[in-house]
Amino acid sequence: MIYCEGGLDMDDEEESWVGSLVAIGALFGGPLAGNVMGLIGRRGTMIASCLMFAASFLFLVVADNIWTIYVGRLATGLCAGMSSLVCPVYVSETASPKIR
Repeated sequence: MIYCEGGLDMDDEEESWVGSLVAIGALFGGPLAGNVMGLIGRRGTMIASCLMFAASFLFLVVADNIWTIYVGRLATGLCAGMSSLVCPVYVSETASPKIR
């Protein structure tokens, strides 16, 4: 267990979950982005992803228990997975081949 003054006491299992929830969220972010791109377009999906990133970081900043950190980390991973799919698609569709 790591003790952090003014922070949360987490055991090894909780620390492991905090570290792995980003990757788990990213696993589901790509397929979610594919569906959302079909509904609101590439630009709308990028904007939605940015807003979700801001909300997930806000969750992490105001976290007062481990479950809030879990939600923030999972949402951060979800947004990272979405961004990793939608940003290259958007750039490839908007930039001319000469610039790409």
